[in-house]
Amino acid sequence: MLPIPRKLLFWLFLLFFAGTAQFSYSQIDDPDSLFNAIKGDMENEFQQFKEEQEQMFNEFVEKNDKIFSDYLQNAWEEYALQAGIEPPDRPKPDKTPKIDPVKADENTEDEIPVSTPDKDTTGEKTGGSPNAPPIQKTEPEDFDKASESFHFYGKSINFKYDKAFVSTSPGIDNEAIAGFWDTMVETNHYHLINQLRDYKTRMNLNDWGYFLLVKNTAKQIATDRNTQKLLTWFLMTKSRYKIKVAHNNNTVFLMLPSQHKMYEKPYYTFKGTNYYLFSESYNGNIQTYDKSYADAQKIMDFDIYKPLNLGKNIGQKTIRFSYNDQDYSFPIKYNKSNVKFYDDYPRVEIKIYFDAVMSVTAKESILNELMAITEGKSELETAGLLLNFTQTAFDYKTDDEQFGHEKFFFPEEVIHFPYSDCEDRSVLFAYLVREILNTEVIGLGYPNHMATGVHFSKDLGRDHFVYNGKKYTICDPTYKSAPIGMCMPKYKDVEAEFIKLDNHQFEAYSKKEIWDIVNKAGGYRGGSNEDVVFDEAGNAYVTGFFKGKANFGDNTIVSTDSTNDIFIAKYNKNNTLEWVRTIKGKGNDAGNTIALDNNGYCYIKGTFEDALHIRETTLKSENEYDIFLAKFNTDGDFGWSSKVRINKGERKADVTYAARFSSNGEPVSVVEFPNTENFTNYGISFQDNNEILVTASYSSSAVDLAKARKKFFNAGANYSPLRIWKAESKNLREQNYEKTIAGLFAFMKTMKSNGTIIEGEVIQEALMESNPSFKKNAPRIYKSIGNISLMKNSGGIIIVKTHNGDHADFDIFTIDNNAKLKITTYRGGNGKVNFLSGGSIGKSYIRFDLNYIKLKKYSGNLVFDYDNDHSQKTINLRKDILR
Repeated sequence: MLPIPRKLLFWLFLLFFAGTAQFSYSQIDDPDSLFNAIKGDMENEFQQFKEEQEQMFNEFVEKNDKIFSDYLQNAWEEYALQAGIEPPDRPKPDKTPKIDPVKADENTEDEIPVSTPDKDTTGEKTGGSPNAPPIQKTEPEDFDKASESFHFYGKSINFKYDKAFVSTSPGIDNEAIAGFWDTMVETNHYHLINQLRDYKTRMNLNDWGYFLLVKNTAKQIATDRNTQKLLTWFLMTKSRYKIKVAHNNNTVFLMLPSQHKMYEKPYYTFKGTNYYLFSESYNGNIQTYDKSYADAQKIMDFDIYKPLNLGKNIGQKTIRFSYNDQDYSFPIKYNKSNVKFYDDYPRVEIKIYFDAVMSVTAKESILNELMAITEGKSELETAGLLLNFTQTAFDYKTDDEQFGHEKFFFPEEVIHFPYSDCEDRSVLFAYLVREILNTEVIGLGYPNHMATGVHFSKDLGRDHFVYNGKKYTICDPTYKSAPIGMCMPKYKDVEAEFIKLDNHQFEAYSKKEIWDIVNKAGGYRGGSNEDVVFDEAGNAYVTGFFKGKANFGDNTIVSTDSTNDIFIAKYNKNNTLEWVRTIKGKGNDAGNTIALDNNGYCYIKGTFEDALHIRETTLKSENEYDIFLAKFNTDGDFGWSSKVRINKGERKADVTYAARFSSNGEPVSVVEFPNTENFTNYGISFQDNNEILVTASYSSSAVDLAKARKKFFNAGANYSPLRIWKAESKNLREQNYEKTIAGLFAFMKTMKSNGTIIEGEVIQEALMESNPSFKKNAPRIYKSIGNISLMKNSGGIIIVKTHNGDHADFDIFTIDNNAKLKITTYRGGNGKVNFLSGGSIGKSYIRFDLNYIKLKKYSGNLVFDYDNDHSQKTINLRKDILR
């Protein structure tokens, strides 16, 4: 008898199980058993998709590994490195320049000459983040592992890795390095890479931080420097970074490309991209190769846009200064672990320092003090105080005097070090202006000096320069006692280098302004992705959903049968409506992502139920809900629409899809991935081959549990959210979820399945079921829960209503009446509550918009992510709230 193929066995099992499970539903009387039977049925239905996906991924990785291995056997050539780029020569004045008191009150209005920014001043943006999740091979969990640990800037790193990893030098020549690759691809290396990615996410590390993490990990595994560098090369490559390994004279070198100009590092240019040597000082020839591993797409980005979550080694410095005859003195806290991290930073262009953010400790400490003393002051008065603060609160010394060499400071380093010079103060001033005034700042580089320009809401009639039709008033943080709008006389006729900053704070503030207008009109956010974009002229394009009537300017739009429909609107730079368009369908629909290409076209992604009508085109859903992509021009004229062809049938867990479309909207391909916390680069991107790539999370758990609810009714059971919650809570505790947080996870899953209102009293009862001491230990939170009710629409958006119409206070954060949330769950079991609107966190003079709360299943931690820079706080539910 011939053996039955495994795949056929699986199909027979699936058909048998599905048939018997469906047959037995109506015979199960116990609600808990019925819930588990339905849930088990769904999980088994998903198994086929999972196995097919794993097989496809395994084949993809093995093919790429083999191609790169064959390439390494013969690809090596000798290259002559170019000498490192010399940093700009900016000799500083020995002493801080001070204005003549007689001239301090003079108002001059001169236009300062500035150079037009070129590509170099904004960095070598030759690549970026991959816009699709990583494809990995399936690895077993029971292989032979070794464990190691080390300290990383105050954080304890513990990891496990395959004992088959190469730990000693295989010899350093072309054949040996190719052999190292061949050996490593046969190991269970993704197990370690996923641990490192988890640490990257937890610590908010940028690309450089991840490189240091990988480098330090390799040091714990390998016994000699050459093998450590080879292992770093392998792990970075498999983490999707473009990186090359080189060698000469029995020494291994690492070469990293950068999105930004780097100084004093030898490099070689491959296909227009500089690869910098990151190892010992070396200027001779090297042996290396031209091409990169097929899935290595990411180029090193040195920007620090998110506050690093490193060890808490808190320092403090007392700041003193005087302004308008009033003395100020207050302590500022900062994180010394961050300062240590900056010590290990390579020297990059000044723009990186201008764009960087502070640690959460330093940011909230300094903003709380400065916002307290600027409360109620005008824009000009506040800017004047901030300028005087940076001019006078810090002692001056040149870098040569303090360090013996040139050194740029990140904003937090100005607080730490005893002295600072002109570019350091400019960096700090720019940061404070963006954070407190939410306005645009630009850096100005002179031959031996640095200052800033600030775009104020009113023309001040003082020294300024003009860029893109906007006036930027000179603010010099080193010109002691000089007021706003006064340039040093010696630089008035000197052309300054224009340093264009990213100004993320201003952009976030502008987006919030747009959404305030849209909310008043009756439009709402459809998700937590990029749903507002700006063109170079300052026009804003926004998408979301509306229900019933909405009034956009003089335009009244009406949805279909009181369901949610989609809007797309354009506002000019003065926030005046230019046009609004609608996309309608029979079910609940929402726009949630928008993007502009370089040719002036606007792309909208969203979800729809049943059928969607866009001009003469109708898209029909083949699932509970589907995803669409539509193209418009910037005048609102429709181009084309297409559907993301996700696999038919039910999805039994949240997935991320990556769908490609041709330039005329034809679907090219779609790949589905398990949802992971470590991939957040969702959106619409434009590829070099003119294809459009769409990546987003397909949240199917809501659909699945909603179907489970229907099956409850069909089986004759008396469904109730509390009953579902109890069954799921018990199930999660048995899976070793931390006991105090298991109830919250169960509630999240129950909420995703529910399309009706859940009152706060039901939530209170559910929480008390798993935590009998909840009311006693957290009385304020318990009371606030009773003040709310939750309603989820079929689009997955949860609306929070407060009984008194005011906000509900949950100690560390607050929720406004009519706040809108969306729940995401991950294959690994953790979850996230996204705040589309109406959540805030903070205290005293500063409050920040809440982005999301992440729930950790094993630790019971709640990670609060807030503000436009994604600051984070971690609170333990049991220790910090239910103590």
